[in-house]
Amino acid sequence: MKMMAMVFVICLFMSAPGMAKAEEGRDSRDWSGNVHFFLGTKILKDQYWEPVNRTRESGVLIDVKHARIPFSIAVDFLYSKDKERLNVHMVNVGVFDSTSISKTAELNVGIRKIWHVFGNVRPFIGGGLAVVNAEIKTHLLGVDYSQDDNAYGVWADVGLYFTLREHLNIGVDARWTKARVNLLDINGDAGGWHVGTIIGCHW
Repeated sequence: MKMMAMVFVICLFMSAPGMAKAEEGRDSRDWSGNVHFFLGTKILKDQYWEPVNRTRESGVLIDVKHARIPFSIAVDFLYSKDKERLNVHMVNVGVFDSTSISKTAELNVGIRKIWHVFGNVRPFIGGGLAVVNAEIKTHLLGVDYSQDDNAYGVWADVGLYFTLREHLNIGVDARWTKARVNLLDINGDAGGWHVGTIIGCHW
């Protein structure tokens, strides 16, 4: 929440009239871009992630465009984490508490096409290469079991945002990623569906 508030304040400052007049003295029309803060949910599709397959996720989405190019270069970073406590039943032994934690970190690099349809509405679509790190950790009977893996994959996103006061963006982003990792001797997908809200700055 503090980061979102900071982004909001920065965007309001950039939209001040004095800032706009300062921009008139130089040619800044060749380059434009956006920086968004993402807050939402990631749903890991493979069953072996359960019960930590629905994670909270945050990230930063950046895109930069030159006037002569019809699309933007996109560089996005996303981080998700979930934690669940379970009761494990062992025959003839008893019931024990177990804690499971899943973490994923993604670097998505590619292109994004943004349209200026009407007014301040900006629909977009993008895709490219995903670099994913995934980790799963379990604590049982005082012992920690942990393993992580890295993988390459693909990503695609679609969304919509509104630009207010020339510089402040508010919208939504839906994303799909796919990357196979090997954790605890199981080959599975560390990608999934990402859905959330975005708030940020346009320049």
